[in-house]
Amino acid sequence: MITVWCAHLKNRTDREESILKEFVNKREFDFKIKEAKFNNFGALGLWQTLNEIVKIEVDLNSEYFIFCEDDHVFTREYNWTDLKENILMAQCWNADLLLGGVSSFENAIQLTDAIFWLEKFTGLQFTIIYNRFYEKIIGSNFNVEDQAVDMMFSKLSDNIFCIHPFISIQREFGYSDVTSANNQQGKVEYLFNEYEKVLNFLRKVKYIYHK
Repeated sequence: MITVWCAHLKNRTDREESILKEFVNKREFDFKIKEAKFNNFGALGLWQTLNEIVKIEVDLNSEYFIFCEDDHVFTREYNWTDLKENILMAQCWNADLLLGGVSSFENAIQLTDAIFWLEKFTGLQFTIIYNRFYEKIIGSNFNVEDQAVDMMFSKLSDNIFCIHPFISIQREFGYSDVTSANNQQGKVEYLFNEYEKVLNFLRKVKYIYHK
């Protein structure tokens, strides 16, 4: 069983209902809701909430945990056995983060049939955070210039990996508590679809050259 911490603002009842449905039949996870810190700058509130969670995991001496946002949705590609294997594989590569799906990235390299290394990313809705990254999170002050936690993570680590095909995307709620640029209806779905296509293209290129 893997611990999942979900950051959630208690007044967002629509999001709470949505995320509980995602995990109601997932007995493989120890799902916990963490009341998010409210801040007019949503990303800072999320960072403060994440820090509280990481400190709990440090005290538990855990190897990793999953940080989840309340707009996370499992895709048809999700499989518990595959997820466990991918978590262990990325751990062997000294991963800081393993992402369930992303809405953008700058560069990517396919390492296995199911895992890509990424340079810079957005999309923190389902993220495995490994213990080698705990102290870096706790020891860093949030940089408001980065505007988002995922962008700050991209600066803090070069060991970021992503599962592909994506096992997680974000649900459209018509608003975002963290990233105002995503308030445009349909934008989040569009981004996930577009970057899924990019990784599919890179997968085909590797296959052709390997062949």
